[in-house]
Amino acid sequence: MKKSGKFSLCLLTFITLCNTVDAQLFDAVYKTLDRAKYLVYYQEIAKKDSTHRENKSKSTKLLLIGDSISKFVDNGLFRSDTIVRKFNDWSQLQEFSANPDKPKMSSIYMIFKNHPKGETVFSEYLMPDYYTYKENLSDFNWLLVGDTLTINGYLCQKAGCYYGGREWVAWFCPQIPINDGPYKFCGLPGLIIQISDSKNDYVFTLQSITACENPIVIDWEEKAYITTTRKDFLKAQYLSYQNFESVMKDKVTTDNPVAVKRKMASRNNPIELDMNK
Repeated sequence: MKKSGKFSLCLLTFITLCNTVDAQLFDAVYKTLDRAKYLVYYQEIAKKDSTHRENKSKSTKLLLIGDSISKFVDNGLFRSDTIVRKFNDWSQLQEFSANPDKPKMSSIYMIFKNHPKGETVFSEYLMPDYYTYKENLSDFNWLLVGDTLTINGYLCQKAGCYYGGREWVAWFCPQIPINDGPYKFCGLPGLIIQISDSKNDYVFTLQSITACENPIVIDWEEKAYITTTRKDFLKAQYLSYQNFESVMKDKVTTDNPVAVKRKMASRNNPIELDMNK
């Protein structure tokens, strides 16, 4: 593996894929929750390092919308997971991992809305455990504003809310009667076309929406999750970044630990800031 600033993300990606394959080989259980009728792609532009304000990362996120449940996931993770689930042995994983054209992923969390009904379920892998927690779907307390704006051909209306230590401005399209959107955001009378925080640290913009010719399964992998609260998860996430070097000490060796530690420390501007509230 190359010695670079991208080492940590590549490492997380590889370990996540290994766990996925390991679960597959040992009869992982997937519970079907719904079937996606629409695929909505968003571009995320994020400033994850507050000390370098001009550095922005771009990634594609996918929102799968079913009759009653939706799933939000990094598109690279979704594509990788779809491929890896078909593997039968470790040689296939090794070949996949070595392929420079494999899907790239920028995050490994998953968000399920209305599962169970009226709640959002968030899950993410923080080495060495899988975490999950629930929130109410109605936590946003949207304020509708009369302003309108056309974004990517969609006439949108403005709305605002405060969530995760940030003020957010959303533009939704009443002509698309889907009360969903990127990340955890939902509950507006129309699909969210764009949403950004007041500092433009995180901006999600719709790229496309398509109807599924063949419905795609929205499922949940049954495994030994640590069930926690949002507040405690954010603390665990912060500590995992701070203690990354010690967590990884027995799992992988690298002759460039300083670069890995520096990369993890640069993740100081998460999308949710209110860890201590």
